[in-house]
Parts: sequence; structure tokens; C-alpha cells
Amino acid sequence: ERWQAVRESSDQPEIDPCLILSQQEKNFLADFTREESLPARIDGSAGSGKTTLLSIMLARLIATQKNVLSDLYDAPLFLTYSAPLCEVARKRLTAYLIVHHDWHENEADRISRQVCKTFIEIVDEILGEFDTNQKSASSTTEWDEFLTWWNNGSKDNSYIRGGQNPADVYRAFRICVFGYLPVSSGATDEQIQEVYDRILNRHPNSDFTKVEIDRFLRIWEEYRRVLTRGETSADRTLRATQKIVDNPNQFATWGHILCDEVQDLTDHDVRLLTCLTRYSLAGKQTENSQS
Repeated sequence: ERWQAVRESSDQPEIDPCLILSQQEKNFLADFTREESLPARIDGSAGSGKTTLLSIMLARLIATQKNVLSDLYDAPLFLTYSAPLCEVARKRLTAYLIVHHDWHENEADRISRQVCKTFIEIVDEILGEFDTNQKSASSTTEWDEFLTWWNNGSKDNSYIRGGQNPADVYRAFRICVFGYLPVSSGATDEQIQEVYDRILNRHPNSDFTKVEIDRFLRIWEEYRRVLTRGETSADRTLRATQKIVDNPNQFATWGHILCDEVQDLTDHDVRLLTCLTRYSLAGKQTENSQS
């Protein structure tokens, strides 16, 4: 099985389990689980090996806990926004467990699918809106739905609203609108002022001007009326976070959290992520109540 895993990955460098690490990468991995070294962030250009390091660390954490992973308590969790990235992470983790830790393919594949998830999947599971035999309750991405609305259902991506392009508007929505402004009704003056404060004060390096923010808010008033689910992904994330806080013994059970493409995270995502681990305040409250 180890030789087969090496052969199958020979023409797939993104899951190659036999890469040679630099001394800097080896030092990072050696320090990763030390409490004083966490949280840790890996910066680097595309293709520099950030995700590979995460995958190696994930495999090491799982291998050291192999005998106590039956209920996934204290298991590491790998999260990313991209479904394709998540699938690559699963394949890479499977290969590393087989080649470097002598796991059988079936159990390596099973644990890889249990600990590598997208944000949509983890939110769906917490909210009970995910059937493992079906697609995610929100399998169509929010960006796809937004773009379809933006283009009036057309495949022509040149449509312009308020002098803006869809990528900029959607980015602004994720930063300061989704999860902050109500979907079912118009925003109050106080809520609108908070939008300005959030972008101009909390994100001072943002390239959005006040005039553009005004345009974003007018476009939001159009968009919120067509949200058939009555909520954004951020609203679902907020519901999931509250459910973790209310039921920490059920959800705040993961160990280390490894997140790929962390630049895609919103403030709401970070709160969810920090609540998931048993080392969070919610998780520690559970342990204290049980001791």
C-alpha cells in the first residue's frame, strides 16, 4: 500500500508524500505543537509549500493519537473554504498516513474524510442541515448565487451595477454587511453607521471610499430582497457559533485547528473557528463541569 500510494502520487505533485523539507520547514514542524508557539501563521507565495506543511503536521497529529481517535475527541481539524482544496488535502493526508505512518489505505481514507472539511460542511453539520449521503444544504456557493443575481441570470459577466464590479461588491459584503445587516428588513441608521466604521476604522488599509460604500449599501438593498433562504452564509455561521457556545460538550471537542487560505476568513469565521477547539473558553468550561 505504501508503494502504491507513492506510485499514484508520482504525477500529482500536489499530493506527493515524499517531498524533501528545508531546515526552516523542519524547525517549524518541530515547534508547531508547543503551546508557546501557537497560534502560528504560515506566510508565503503561491506554491511555496504552506499547504504541504499543514498536511504533514496534520498527519503527525493524527498518527500520535491513532488509538484515541474513535470519537474524534481532541482530533485535529483541517478547514478551508474551497471544496477542491479540501479534496486535495484529503488525498494528501491519506498518502502521508500510508507512506510515513504505516496506516492501511481504508482507515487512512476514512480519517481523512472525517478531519478535512470545508467551512460550509462544518457549519452544516453543527446546524444539523447536512446529510452525509446528500449534498450540503448550501452546496451552491454564495459567490455563485451572487454572481448569477448580478448578471440577471446571464452568463455575460460584463454587467455593471452602480459602476462597480461584482468581485469588489461581494468582498465588501463579506467584510462589513453579511452577518451585520438584517436580510428581512432595511438597516437602521445606526447599523449603517457601523458599516462605515467597520470598513474605515477596522480595515484602514481597505481601498474602498465612502462613495463606494454608499453604492455597496444601495446594491445590498437590492440583493437582500432576493435571498430565498432569508440569510447569508455569515448568518448561518453566527447561528452555528451560538450553537457551539450553547452545547460545548457536543461541538467544542476538536484539538488543533489547521486552516488553509486563512486570508479568506471573516471575523465571523474566526469566532466559529476559535469556538470549535476544546482549548477554547467553551471547551474548557465543558472540561471544568465534567471534572
